[in-house]
Amino acid sequence: MPKFGLGKGLAALIPTDQEPEDFKEENVVSSYIPEVPEKDNDFENGTRPRNMNVETFADPVLPVAEPPLDVPRDEITSLLVDEILPNPFQPRKMFDPDSLRELAESIKTHGIIQPLVVTRRHDGKFELIAGERRLQAAKLIRLVEVPAIIRKTEINNQQRLELAIIENLQRDDLNIIEEAQAFSRLHDEFGLTYDEIATKVSKSRPAVSNIVRLLQLPMEIQAALMNGKISEGHGRALLQVADREGQFALYEMIIKKKLATDQAMALSREWTKRPQLLKMNTVKDREIHALQNHLRGKLNVKSVLVSRNDNGGGKIWITCLTDDEFQALIDRFDSLG
Repeated sequence: MPKFGLGKGLAALIPTDQEPEDFKEENVVSSYIPEVPEKDNDFENGTRPRNMNVETFADPVLPVAEPPLDVPRDEITSLLVDEILPNPFQPRKMFDPDSLRELAESIKTHGIIQPLVVTRRHDGKFELIAGERRLQAAKLIRLVEVPAIIRKTEINNQQRLELAIIENLQRDDLNIIEEAQAFSRLHDEFGLTYDEIATKVSKSRPAVSNIVRLLQLPMEIQAALMNGKISEGHGRALLQVADREGQFALYEMIIKKKLATDQAMALSREWTKRPQLLKMNTVKDREIHALQNHLRGKLNVKSVLVSRNDNGGGKIWITCLTDDEFQALIDRFDSLG
């Protein structure tokens, strides 16, 4: 069985069969006997030593109490990879293959520095609590054994989910939808309030509730949030649009026009006032698209939206992202005379 270097901190937790020489009983007792200078030792004459009072010997040195025998202790050991089952409450669903390969190469060179955390099942196997990426990377390079901490205390399903969420959040490993699903599960299955969840994961209550609300979006849009096609800010903008048709219309505009978060938010506010805005701009009208592209080039702005009325009229919306861009646009209009 290969040995893993755990460092002094972890090694100190591992019980050994042989008692170290320094901790024999006679050595421990003698080390606690205070040395009294000979010139002050007047006990032989029946008098109290000079410069001493009653408090000097009031508190005798007592041996350190052992923890109660019924308190379980965590164990650090090496486990076969095949004996470790995945955590059914693991909130993370997506693992970047390149990142896993990099971790696997690091483990091949340096070993697993931080042990996995597992709990023992009734069938003798072990269930993972923390360390999913390390376990997957170990499988990539076909490690037979990995270092692991076996939690001896009972862990319920809620605690399994909480520990997995916290570990992933600390490593910034969850995408926003995985985070939302995990928070929703704590709320729906285990009855935690958003305040309680916020305390456990060190976020504000509004942040937690806003993240969970992203699960109200259509699955196609949630998938875009998971793979990074759009950001959490885009998702919040889409939530401002009440109906799904409008959400998809705005989503398509975000993707096609590569709208920034503030642009998407501005359009979502316009949508609440004028629901036809997005519908008009998502019609595949070559003339309108050509006009929008022409105006963007001429005005040197990133967003121009054009809508046409049935009577032949229309409207143009121009979005400026910065003060400089806005002032430059004003200057161009002024130059037209």
